[in-house]
Amino acid sequence: MVIVSDIQRFCLHDGPGIRTTAFLKGCSLCCPWCANPETIVHEVQTTTDAQGNQHTFGKMLSLPDMREELLRDYVYYENGGGVTWSGGEPLLQFNKIEQLLDDLRNLKISQYIETSLYAPAKALKTAIKYIDGWYVDLKILYDASVCRAIIGGDLKLFTSNLEYLFTHAGRHRITFRFPFIPGFTDSGQNQTALIHLVKEYSPAGIEILKAHNLGRSKYEKMGAQAPRIGIVDDETLGKLISKLDICNTPVRVLEI
Repeated sequence: MVIVSDIQRFCLHDGPGIRTTAFLKGCSLCCPWCANPETIVHEVQTTTDAQGNQHTFGKMLSLPDMREELLRDYVYYENGGGVTWSGGEPLLQFNKIEQLLDDLRNLKISQYIETSLYAPAKALKTAIKYIDGWYVDLKILYDASVCRAIIGGDLKLFTSNLEYLFTHAGRHRITFRFPFIPGFTDSGQNQTALIHLVKEYSPAGIEILKAHNLGRSKYEKMGAQAPRIGIVDDETLGKLISKLDICNTPVRVLEI
């Protein structure tokens, strides 16, 4: 069984072509700017909003049912599209869904993933056998104690997994995604660490998320207060892009 938060169809920003994005529920981090709070807990949740209305987040699917859901869009995959795995942290469930990953590969369906790499190395090794393209979300990069304090992550695990990924998957298949969040990821130290990683690994590209959709309505349905996160100004963004330009890695800004 796999626990799913949502399956979104006709996605255009999660890889080439028209894609179906499967959001797997459960995350190893707790980022203050998270746009998908309903994906953090690895269980089906029933919540009550301020008006007393109940909402359910997540559902359990067998692998055959999940396969059927994804193959509903098979006609769109034939023109360069495919399935993208997201979350939460999708790698946390990859060892449970390996048969499904193998089935999709045998059907020649492109599989991409958006991951923070904060997951067991065993899951990463499983994923490398099946995933065609990687979006690696970069968070707090410069200090292990700050990383743990802000997002609850083990920076050493991320660093180890990142090195393994580039060694075994190949740089041409990997794109960095960097949410540029004032007060969290925009410090000079973090930007310097980002530039260092881009220079060291030379990924296929880097996407900067300028404004993040905070999923306010989701927080409200969960009976929680949505975080107040600012939007980076154009001057600060331009300075980072200028620094990245010398890395000879394509840079794209996404406003989400």
